[in-house]
Amino acid sequence: MDTDLMTLKDLADYLKMSDRTLYGYAQKGLLSGIKIGSARLFRKADIDA
Repeated sequence: MDTDLMTLKDLADYLKMSDRTLYGYAQKGLLSGIKIGSARLFRKADIDA
């Protein structure tokens, strides 16, 4: 199992961007991630690529 999963807040801190901006990108399909319930999770390896 991957241990490099980040929440939207973690991703915002990592990229130094607004979580609202990243949420919009995720809604539009510009960020690949998974949705579990109401939480969105992103793999660090995918973001770095």
